[in-house]
Amino acid sequence: MNVARVRMYAIGDQLEALDAKAADQGGVLSDEDFGILDGLEGQWEDKAVRIANLVKDAEMEADIISVEMERLGKHRDTRNALSRNLKAYLMREMERLDIPRVKTPIRKIRIQKNSRPSVNYIGDDKIAFDDVPAVFVRTRYQLDKQAILKAVESDLTIGIPDSIQIETGTHLRID
Repeated sequence: MNVARVRMYAIGDQLEALDAKAADQGGVLSDEDFGILDGLEGQWEDKAVRIANLVKDAEMEADIISVEMERLGKHRDTRNALSRNLKAYLMREMERLDIPRVKTPIRKIRIQKNSRPSVNYIGDDKIAFDDVPAVFVRTRYQLDKQAILKAVESDLTIGIPDSIQIETGTHLRID
């Protein structure tokens, strides 16, 4: 479904159509789409500016979507917290009043035993892993790229295996 968008930059009809097509394809451009880009009329600089305008427009729209997602995420979290708190209150009151179930034409509410037990650590905020056998501890290994870059910057490349490549790439900047 394409939604009409307000354009901040002039991009032209051909790019407008290509943008709509790319939106339907998850932002992926096909060889045919790149052929359309190659066939755009006008001088190379004009063509580059129109494509750069589409890039900036897509980036701004993505930023707007990110802000809205953050707002909706906070709203979701608030509603989930309210739901958890009300359920906990209702269960606590039903247990206090020794009412295991409530049945009305609208809702059936009951306190039910979980299908499987849960594991909880009762102790300090931090788990003392010395007390827990290794078979019960999951360890995750992850490459520390920042530590590797710091070592390279300090000329401490001893110990960095040949399978690690450090390279400075390039990127396109549009102002």
